[in-house]
Amino acid sequence: MREKIFVMMLLLGLIGSVQAVLVDDFESYLPGVITQVTGGKWVPVFGGVGTDPGADSTVRQIAADPTNPMNQVIYVETNNAGQYGMYGVIPAEAAIKDNTVGTLFLQFYVTTTALDESFGLTSIDAPTSGGFGNFNCQVALVRGNLLVRNGGSSTTVGTFQANTWYYIWIVVNNTANTYSVYIKNTPSDATAADRVAQDFAFRSGSTDGDLDRFYTIANYGSNITSGTRLHFDNIVTSPGQNLSIYVPGSAYNPYPANGATQVPLDVTLSWNTGMDPSNPSQFNPNITRHYLYLRYTEPNFLDVTPIVIPAAGATASYTPPLPLEADRTYYWRVDESILDSSPRDPNTITGPVWRFNTIPAVPFIEVQPMEARVDGSNPTPPAAEFTVVYRSELSPANSTWKKYVDGVNDVELTSGSKYTIVHTDTTSTLLIHNPGLDDQGWYYCELKNPEGTRVTERAALIVNRVLAQYDFENNFNDMMGENHGVGKDYADPNNPLAGPTFDSVDGIDGAYGVFNGLGEYVDLGSSAYPKAGFTNGMAEGTILCWVKPTQAGTVLLNYNDGATTGFGFSVNASSNARLNIRGEGLQQEYQEIGTAEGRPGMTGFSLYDGRWHLVGATWKEGDTLRIYVDGEQVASVTAGKPDQYLPWQYGVLIGASRTSDNRTVLTNFFGGAVDNLRVYNYVVSGTTIAQEYADKSGFRPCLTPSFDGNAYNFDNTIDSYCRVDLVDFAIFAQNWLACGLYPDCQ
Repeated sequence: MREKIFVMMLLLGLIGSVQAVLVDDFESYLPGVITQVTGGKWVPVFGGVGTDPGADSTVRQIAADPTNPMNQVIYVETNNAGQYGMYGVIPAEAAIKDNTVGTLFLQFYVTTTALDESFGLTSIDAPTSGGFGNFNCQVALVRGNLLVRNGGSSTTVGTFQANTWYYIWIVVNNTANTYSVYIKNTPSDATAADRVAQDFAFRSGSTDGDLDRFYTIANYGSNITSGTRLHFDNIVTSPGQNLSIYVPGSAYNPYPANGATQVPLDVTLSWNTGMDPSNPSQFNPNITRHYLYLRYTEPNFLDVTPIVIPAAGATASYTPPLPLEADRTYYWRVDESILDSSPRDPNTITGPVWRFNTIPAVPFIEVQPMEARVDGSNPTPPAAEFTVVYRSELSPANSTWKKYVDGVNDVELTSGSKYTIVHTDTTSTLLIHNPGLDDQGWYYCELKNPEGTRVTERAALIVNRVLAQYDFENNFNDMMGENHGVGKDYADPNNPLAGPTFDSVDGIDGAYGVFNGLGEYVDLGSSAYPKAGFTNGMAEGTILCWVKPTQAGTVLLNYNDGATTGFGFSVNASSNARLNIRGEGLQQEYQEIGTAEGRPGMTGFSLYDGRWHLVGATWKEGDTLRIYVDGEQVASVTAGKPDQYLPWQYGVLIGASRTSDNRTVLTNFFGGAVDNLRVYNYVVSGTTIAQEYADKSGFRPCLTPSFDGNAYNFDNTIDSYCRVDLVDFAIFAQNWLACGLYPDCQ
């Protein structure tokens, strides 16, 4: 860690007679997942199965220090899928060899104590997550407690706090197979007072040998916060016992920052001089020269003659005499000369390799065009707008907007009555006037200058609308299209009058469908909504309907063969509603949610009380699924994002479900009344759903069940739901002299 006192027992290479080796300070990497940026020095191991986690490396990254954005660290994130681990390769010169004594030093930091993570040393070259037995030396952070393994069990040796950098020394006797642990939260050398474990035995069953891997496992369990990150920095080893703190003596705080992009061609490089080990808050006065290496071909500087820059204080800078080239990745390094030591002299402190990318020659897109949605019920909708923000540094750019067809026959758009294109030096905007269904699709912009062309991402224009509506006005017709239903009776398929019947007594809105729960259902055909395809409701949508159930069952459902594309919405026996959306592929294949029971805040709530109830759900892939009952959101969950959805193989059903073993076999028949079943291609707002329930039922839904005063809502039934009134006051007054005093209340 750069502007604090950090590890290093050595600036010139020696403190006393102890040679320290920096294993990693994480400064030479670009930020990102360790599999992509560390070149194999840091290796992820996946949750409990001992395999490489190609499916999820994002929980192990090189990132900015939470307390100092100019410093880089490595972290492992706790994930509720189970265990996530990684190991770092300790080079041969830094390994604690078998039958020797050595010291491991490092720093760690967490933002919460609600974690369970172990770290330490192992002699196994490829340890596996889930393999706690791989540890030789093991320290654990468990729910605020600091534990150290002693042979067959762990011992609690202290506590730790969040948002604090800790400094820890593990002194290993690799002959006796024991180790001692020292820890403190102030940047200074350790003493005997900082020792929390002395001569603890290696973990039982561990493999004897050289300790050449730093190993860590994040373990998810009860009272653990998913997403918690344990950060490590400045990992150093040294032979023998060494309780010294280490200060990084190399140059630091580069500008441009390591990994910077779009760097101008006339940039001035700058950095901070390495710190003084005897006074770590100041730069090292013994640094007399900076040796700057700069090239764009590769980060190997063996054949490069450095630029010599006299040291003159806490910072230094250099402006290349000629402008840099566009579209290049430049590598640079600053070595610190101690008392005029020459380049590559052992006393010269070698710095980390930094890199940056210069501005692109072709236009660079800063803001991509975003999805536009218009209200399909508005006869005169406002223009749909797409805008790209860009930079073209070397020469001006032109823009061309296109509507995507297939990548080959895309339609080029020009300004006129339908389209308006506005172009400036940094933006290009497409306006689509009076947008309608014919305009739905994908739009993108090509930006071109003499050096080349850059194409934006495609952005969608979507018309928000009701895809299908079944009012059950003595038929099963789709009021919005042609996906009309056919009434059937699974129990008696030869019945010419098969299917649900109709009634209008005490209806919510005219006539409604009545299902007997014994096999009556409606087949809407394989073209019915929701279905695969652009704006057809599977990726984003809403289902709403009114029900007066007498028997739990399916409202709207369809599934293809096998564990593939599917959609299901149903009401369950415990006054629940349930939504399931499924697509193809392995990227969170399922999107599924079932509610907590009914309306949890209402006393004695039941979907089966003989009243009409508004039930529904909204969903958006990669965002949120929500369940609504009587105008209230009663459950939500983060949605998955399947790779794709396939066309239906069978008809979409109202009132029945398809079995998993054979999709032609039906089950879970709904019993009761259904009316006003609608499918939308967008997320209907919660307030709109609440308003519909209030308008048609006469009852008001509760949007904030935890409102102030709710503790005094003693009669929380449907007639006084979410309201404190005189009845509640009467209940309170009736009991206000009651007490728990002995022997009485006087």
